[in-house]
Amino acid sequence: MLSLSRRATPLLAVSVGGPSQAERVRSLRPWFLVAAMILTWLMGVRGVTTGCENALFLRNGAMPDDVAALEAAQSTRDDRARSEYLAVIRTRAIAEHRERTLPLAVGRTLLSFLLVVASAMVLSGRTGARSFAVQALSANAVLALVDYFVTKPVRTQWFEEWSRSGVLMDDPYVAPLVSPAALEWWSGVGLAFETGIPLVALFAVLSRKSQTFFVAAAQAEQGREREDEP
Repeated sequence: MLSLSRRATPLLAVSVGGPSQAERVRSLRPWFLVAAMILTWLMGVRGVTTGCENALFLRNGAMPDDVAALEAAQSTRDDRARSEYLAVIRTRAIAEHRERTLPLAVGRTLLSFLLVVASAMVLSGRTGARSFAVQALSANAVLALVDYFVTKPVRTQWFEEWSRSGVLMDDPYVAPLVSPAALEWWSGVGLAFETGIPLVALFAVLSRKSQTFFVAAAQAEQGREREDEP
């Protein structure tokens, strides 16, 4: 019996031992860092999708027929037809300013992909994730500002065509929300989100608690590498 109890002691020590090194590292990961990286990951996926769609359309797509779409929207007064018309005139404005929108679409695709990679690296605590994330977040915030100011002629054309068409302007409740001035204001709100999310995530990455997590993750990774050495 004595020999059996001695043999069982190591197994008991393993079962009731403290948390593993990986668990200790994860416990140091701030909740706000996780939330910020989830937001930036989603933002990156959306940017890759829209950037690829716009780039492919601008290189190979045909110019949409806005006349037919306008006639359908005005004749049927159907919400779906109206939405399709608004999408058509926006796409046409993007296509007619291809020299501005194509480079931005390509840049958005590339930087959004980097944002996806950076978010995943930060969540996993990979070595170099902090510096890489700082660069990716800063670049995406700058791109949002550049995109907003460079594409002003695109928005102006889209808003003016929308206003001239009269689509949705017959509704007294909706018309104030879709006037050119209101649409420009909504674009400013979109810019605030496009720049605000990367900047908030940047503060999360640079915070003191996040720094503690990155240091612990780096030390854990170095320990694993030493254990793997022959």
